[in-house]
Amino acid sequence: MEKEHSEIEKIALQLYPIGLSDIRYHEMILAIFRNNIDKALADYDRNGEEYSLPANPFNGYIQDNHDAEHAKNQPYDLHKMLINMKLMKESIAQHKEVYTNSLLLGNAFYNISHFGNARLYESAIIGYYSSPYGYNPHWRRLLTDCSLAASYYKQAYEQATNEEQKARAAYMLAKCERNEYYYTKYYEKSDSEWNQIQDEVDFLAWEGFQMLKNDYADTDFYQEVIRECGYFRTWVTK
Repeated sequence: MEKEHSEIEKIALQLYPIGLSDIRYHEMILAIFRNNIDKALADYDRNGEEYSLPANPFNGYIQDNHDAEHAKNQPYDLHKMLINMKLMKESIAQHKEVYTNSLLLGNAFYNISHFGNARLYESAIIGYYSSPYGYNPHWRRLLTDCSLAASYYKQAYEQATNEEQKARAAYMLAKCERNEYYYTKYYEKSDSEWNQIQDEVDFLAWEGFQMLKNDYADTDFYQEVIRECGYFRTWVTK
């Protein structure tokens, strides 16, 4: 039998901004970030609402230009993302197309992070990028951690069958290294998304950058990176 709420409890319920749907969505977010896709799917179904992302989370570009991706107005169904991630993990377990599936999963986990295009985590509990206060600082490490994406990129690199594939995986690994460096040096020391510490830019030789330059300079992908990534181009010519 459901407990009868007191009058003061009824008032509190009316005033409290977070509802049951918000809590269930938050549980789903945490399950995805922990790579528990089965639980995330169960949480999604239990919530009974439909959600979409502003861009395809399986995209993996040289530049992180999310505004351009979002401007295309091509939303991606969140449930579809979870189903595809589940199928990709199953294929990897069965040793099927491991490079492709690992690369795509790496993209997905990269894009659900603060650095990606999905904005999956924007919610009543974590916060919104467009709000005056940004995201709740409690979740900052979760949102900026690219280690799961890096683990899949590393697996893709190890399973690559040609130089072009290896070059792409190495570069994506470098993006994860870069994000970790900037999180540690700047982001975690800032009190909000709108108050970043500013100083001179460091053009560092991430391990992925070194691999790309030393081992895959003769690939077409290397030339793409030279054209599109000013950071890499500056480091190479510095």
